[in-house]
Amino acid sequence: VEKGLVEVDASGRTVRLPAPDGFCYPRTGVMTSESSAFLMLQPCAGDRSKGVYSMSVARDGLFGGAQPDEAMFGEFRAFLETSDGARQLGLDAGSGAVFLLETHYADGALYALAQDASAAQLSVSRTIICRAFTELNGRMTIISFIPSKDDTRGAEDLRAELTKVVKALKAANVQAGV
Repeated sequence: VEKGLVEVDASGRTVRLPAPDGFCYPRTGVMTSESSAFLMLQPCAGDRSKGVYSMSVARDGLFGGAQPDEAMFGEFRAFLETSDGARQLGLDAGSGAVFLLETHYADGALYALAQDASAAQLSVSRTIICRAFTELNGRMTIISFIPSKDDTRGAEDLRAELTKVVKALKAANVQAGV
């Protein structure tokens, strides 16, 4: 595992995951199974005020084998707007104490911001969870950011940070020819 870059072999397809600025992949933060890889990132300098990032890569595409389009993301957005869908955005994915704040689709990614009022909170974070759903090299990739308690940015600024990370991920996979 390289400090600022992880390459995941997702059923024969390589997905490159450069870490966001100021974040690193610790060796203990990479977990794999037959169906996915989960990667937890931490601030390189140990600064907990930066928040928490994670990335998940599945062995399949976001919509099976279909090439994602805006209509498919629209159906996914409609699901997230239901109580069952919003629950999936939380840390425990089952308490019912998760509330969707907003969704936004742009450039092949669906962004969702939710408030998690469940008991599964991290001691150093806010109750806001920012997630992006996209495909990298035909593999479902979920990027999550949970801001620290000291982070006072609003939804638009949090989504802008996550958008910057998604664009960097997409560029790294295009540049690598994967």
